[in-house]
Amino acid sequence: YIIIVFLGIVDININTFLIIPSVVLFFLLSIPLISMLSIIYIRYRDFQKLMASAIIILLLLSPIFWQPDRMTGWRASIVDFNPIYYVLEMIRGPLLGNAVPITYYIVLSILTAFLWLFGGLFYRRYHRFIIYWT
Repeated sequence: YIIIVFLGIVDININTFLIIPSVVLFFLLSIPLISMLSIIYIRYRDFQKLMASAIIILLLLSPIFWQPDRMTGWRASIVDFNPIYYVLEMIRGPLLGNAVPITYYIVLSILTAFLWLFGGLFYRRYHRFIIYWT
């Protein structure tokens, strides 16, 4: 990214500094998700293989290899209901110098709060069994 900025392909502007709250929100989003997945991975050893396949499918459903504005009709809901799209745009937008809509931050803040709530309940329920599963 630094080389691309020095070459002048991407300009640094005020929107570039939005990467700081984006990375913080992404970090807060990943903590409960990784905690829940680690407990599931300890209990069910084959779940890692399932998640490896699921990540490939999620990458194909996320707008990494295709443009989200090309989707029309009912296929546009793939973009609207895909949380990975919001995470990608929250990180990609500021790095490209684009402004990130406030709705993306709202959606990801709600998702983060839900994951922290669900992750806390999940940990409270299963943390005492981890010693027997290893």
